[in-house]
Amino acid sequence: MIAWRRLSSEEGQLPKPPGSDQQTGCLIWDADKDGRQEFVITCRNRGPAVAWYRPLRQGWGVYTIEPDSIPIEAGCAAQDVTGNGAPDFIAGEDYQGGSVYWWENPWPHFAPETGWQPGALYEHQGATLEMSPGANVFHYGQALFEGLKAYRTRADRVVL
Repeated sequence: MIAWRRLSSEEGQLPKPPGSDQQTGCLIWDADKDGRQEFVITCRNRGPAVAWYRPLRQGWGVYTIEPDSIPIEAGCAAQDVTGNGAPDFIAGEDYQGGSVYWWENPWPHFAPETGWQPGALYEHQGATLEMSPGANVFHYGQALFEGLKAYRTRADRVVL
């Protein structure tokens, strides 16, 4: 039997989300690879746009991933984009645009007030797109695969 325990920022068991009162996303993950689950809250209209909640010996620490305000929307993912064994954080822009954002996990060097390094998005210039065996389907237009989105631009190019 699984026992659920409710924790609330309203009741003081969790820190209130920093910055905006418009939380747009939530993701459960293990960013620090310690075997315990943490979570991320995304916000828009005021920074920090992405905050990581990490359980400490007593209470929770709130670590900034993105200190600035960006138009981030619901829907985010954790995926090891860099191949270093640590899950990076990926999120999409809200209705105002089609950008995909990702941040490189600084594992094992975490600092609460220091934002994570934004990853570089690039425009794919080739005829082939190499993907892992677990993600062997590519769709034109918007598609979700391995935590990333692919877009076909008006110039008929694929952007990740």
